[in-house]
Amino acid sequence: LLSSEKTYFFSMEEVLPRAEQIWAHGVCSQLQLAVALASEEVTAIEADILLSRENGEPIMAHPPHTSSDLTFESFLQQTVGKVKRHLKLDFKEQAAVPPCVAMLEEVMPRLVDSDQHVWLNADILLGPGAPSDAQFIPADEFLQVCASIRARFASHVHFSIGFKVVYCVNVASGASVDLAAAPALPPYTEEHMMAVKDLLARYKIECAVFALAARLVHSDPAAVLALLRALPRSQVLLWTGTGEPPLSPTLFESLRAIFEGLQDRVGLDVRVA
Repeated sequence: LLSSEKTYFFSMEEVLPRAEQIWAHGVCSQLQLAVALASEEVTAIEADILLSRENGEPIMAHPPHTSSDLTFESFLQQTVGKVKRHLKLDFKEQAAVPPCVAMLEEVMPRLVDSDQHVWLNADILLGPGAPSDAQFIPADEFLQVCASIRARFASHVHFSIGFKVVYCVNVASGASVDLAAAPALPPYTEEHMMAVKDLLARYKIECAVFALAARLVHSDPAAVLALLRALPRSQVLLWTGTGEPPLSPTLFESLRAIFEGLQDRVGLDVRVA
């Protein structure tokens, strides 16, 4: 459940948290949430959201699962006011965004009072290896729904922009994924990063986190490094996903070396063997 490495976040003009983060990843059940809240180390919780196929209520679940014993409402009730635990909300379908944003907006004053930051995350762009017909959340729909809460609480609500990538498609379909044995993984390209920059320009977003798959960044980091240099108020959060094997220690150290000199703008929400 817990990442083995701390996450360092860069902050400019007090927009993003400066404190190093230790993530609880994929918190989608009452038990996982209880463990995360009981930990004295965890400072940030990442959780996935979709609509229950039984009653249409927003729940904490990661595809292919469509049921959970933890609703979004209960998740908020248990996390709001928990000092030091920031929240990353990873939306898995657009239909879950409006009701969750409405509930979140009601409790944001309490989150601000306890200095808890919220990242609104979704895969809103097609990324490396994803087929053209892969399902992802349309960028414009997601950003427009989130615009109001972002405007009201800009100091504590941040966009985390993700890509639909090849092995996320496989995991969502229930297929097994042996990334450790894969001979090569498609990297993020200049075209992917240009899509990000165009999106930020359209919505006049100056500060954002880019949630990127650690292994795909490692396969060729050039485009990501160029993006960080082009957008000095941006950050990258490297992740390993649900169903993905942990990184080897060698791969992990290689990733850290890639971002030498930029460590204060690169977070790590990864599992390490």
